[in-house]
Amino acid sequence: MHNDGFRLTWRSLLFGVARSNEINGAQKESPGRGGQSGLKRAALKIFVRASLEMGMQSWLEHHKAMFAYFGGAPLFVAPDNLATGVVFDENRERSIHPRYQELADHYGAMVLPARVRTPTDKAAVESHVRIMANSIVGVLEQMRFTSLGQLNLAIAELLEVYNDRPVVAFKGRSRNEIFEAEERECLQPLPEAEFAPVTWRKVGVSFDGVVRVRGNFYG
Repeated sequence: MHNDGFRLTWRSLLFGVARSNEINGAQKESPGRGGQSGLKRAALKIFVRASLEMGMQSWLEHHKAMFAYFGGAPLFVAPDNLATGVVFDENRERSIHPRYQELADHYGAMVLPARVRTPTDKAAVESHVRIMANSIVGVLEQMRFTSLGQLNLAIAELLEVYNDRPVVAFKGRSRNEIFEAEERECLQPLPEAEFAPVTWRKVGVSFDGVVRVRGNFYG
């Protein structure tokens, strides 16, 4: 980032694309790029959110923002086998990353990772990455931003234009119209308490029963 801001390029952007799919209550995640609100028909309501990296914190925050955008939580999430969602032991047995499981538990969703080397399990949203690159990123590349928050505000404005656009395949209805009329009811209500990601760390306890975390001492 320069003092006068930064310009967005396709390669510098990691974003979440969220769209509905034909599985009732399903939520699919394409690593670093997207997911689907997962409802009874493919209205393909889109959610996009940018980040500068795709570490665990960004991964969880993308989910949190996506669920809030759709106004509900899916019955299950189906991520690809990325490190922030799935961990493998020495025998290549999979398990859900503990921090990702915490998020799923908070929203009452199951985590069902895609099967290894099974393309049909991949999120259909991956095909929408190219569409978003043309529809949103192409516009954003001509703009200058001074913060990630400013970038996401610009994305949100373009996103509403995209979701409000009539779609021929939907007989002239927009993605937003179909989502509100037929899909929102399929989602679970959002929890009353806001999800707050935490980082677990093992620390040693001194002889006087005090532990040190990030330069602070706790007894």
